[in-house]
Amino acid sequence: MTAIRLTSHCVGVVIAALSVRAAIAHVPSSPFDVSGGRGDSRTTSQQGVLSRPVVPNLDDLFALYAAGHESEALDRLVSQRFETEADVRLAIKELDSRINTWPRNEAAAFALEAASGAILVNAVHPSAFQPHFGEILEIGAKTLRKSPPSAFEHQWFLAAVALLTGPASDMRGGATPSSLHPGSARMDALKTLHARSSDRFPRDPELALEWGITREAAVQAWLYSWGTTRHVELDAAIPSEPWSADPRQWLDDAASAFETAKSDPALQGEATLRSGLTDLYRGNEPGALAAWLQVPAFTHDRGLRYLALMFTGRARDHDGSADAAIDAFRSAAAEYPGAQSAVIPLAALLYLSGRQDEAATLVRPIIAAQAPATDPWWTYTDEHLAERMAAIRPAAK
Repeated sequence: MTAIRLTSHCVGVVIAALSVRAAIAHVPSSPFDVSGGRGDSRTTSQQGVLSRPVVPNLDDLFALYAAGHESEALDRLVSQRFETEADVRLAIKELDSRINTWPRNEAAAFALEAASGAILVNAVHPSAFQPHFGEILEIGAKTLRKSPPSAFEHQWFLAAVALLTGPASDMRGGATPSSLHPGSARMDALKTLHARSSDRFPRDPELALEWGITREAAVQAWLYSWGTTRHVELDAAIPSEPWSADPRQWLDDAASAFETAKSDPALQGEATLRSGLTDLYRGNEPGALAAWLQVPAFTHDRGLRYLALMFTGRARDHDGSADAAIDAFRSAAAEYPGAQSAVIPLAALLYLSGRQDEAATLVRPIIAAQAPATDPWWTYTDEHLAERMAAIRPAAK
């Protein structure tokens, strides 16, 4: 299982968007900027006319991107073409008019990464920028539809869906837990992408898995919006949901998608793991435990095996089977020593059962560690994001 985080490029885009004015004050921003920067210390009388940076057109930025200077091109796109809401609209209009003059795969890759920049600009300044990432992705998808379905287009859709599903912080009490609520820009864009990809690649197992993850993530966002991480049946115990769609339908969608994904032996382990969690959310604990028991037979992936054991521990703890929960958490911790999602509940159960010394022995290394140990649960929702995005650039060449 691949540990997922936003790509280093995406982090760079955020930094560029926040610091561009200070940076431009000191140096020319690029080979296209011959003004000396906005902070040129010469007076107007020394210069004749106070220069301003040359705003690059998208042909220039795409040429820079295609030449292998992807991060510079995308940083400049965000910092110089996404400065205001009006600027973003103009850039999108230009992208739509110019994209078909560029090599198709690289053009679609450029649009995908431009959409990641639009997501970040909207996240940093939500009151100043509308969420235009769906429009940008639709432009990329439209240019790919001008030729027969290809391996690259398939890869592009996988990356686009993972990008819109977003990082785990969106689902687990982060700054924008509403990003996957019905009617939100992300949810609407995901529905469009699902329709486009299903038309081009009907019942594709890998795309089905990615789609199931988006439905599962929406359920998690819904549960966390109520401040609960309990795995409970969706009934009157949870306040009536205020959105326009029913979480039960999302679980049905996820379960159906994971069944399709199981048809690919390479995906069977992950699809089985995730279908087990949808069973648990529906209140079908026996079905969930049976699914997780099968996971080791389908995969040697340590992360998937860990999660199956950790989920088993959670379920058994929830139903009051403390000894079975301890055994499951202990097995999970053996797969990923120090992973807190198994070690902390294991230590708690040991403490409650009178084994305080053993519990303290487990917790001390976590407290003393300078950084937390790798934990597959932290990247469960956005598991494929970095992998998908990193593969796009070389695949487009």
